[in-house]
Amino acid sequence: PGVKNEFRTSLSMNTALLVHPPVTAPQVPCPAASRAVGLVILGANFGAKIARQLARADGPVRVAGVCDLDAAKSRALAGELGVPVFENIDHVLADPDIEAVGVFTGPAGRGRLLERILQGGKHVMTTKPFELDPAEAARAFAAAERHDR
Repeated sequence: PGVKNEFRTSLSMNTALLVHPPVTAPQVPCPAASRAVGLVILGANFGAKIARQLARADGPVRVAGVCDLDAAKSRALAGELGVPVFENIDHVLADPDIEAVGVFTGPAGRGRLLERILQGGKHVMTTKPFELDPAEAARAFAAAERHDR
């Protein structure tokens, strides 16, 4: 009673979003306020475009490595950017100097990968749609909430 639902439709995504009630994001201290956050690029196809943009910018995020199933793509992009290659996601998650992972793989099955990264204590940056399966997307959101991300 007394709470107004707000319904918005995104034409670009052809999806609907129900906000009950409209939410304001909490103010959280940003670790990048004094230094850039180290981000590993996971997925060297589309991720290469993002990595190049981040490498050119003097912003709060710096590319700290590259990881891809195709080792040659990882080496090529890492060499271009002057950053290390991570052989697999386990190596990324084990590195205490890596604070975040940019997940730029295809969306099918990405929810489980996001969940694993969040459980590993890393922040996540990704693109939309981030998962095709609604149940997997919900699991990833729940993992983000559980791990304060």
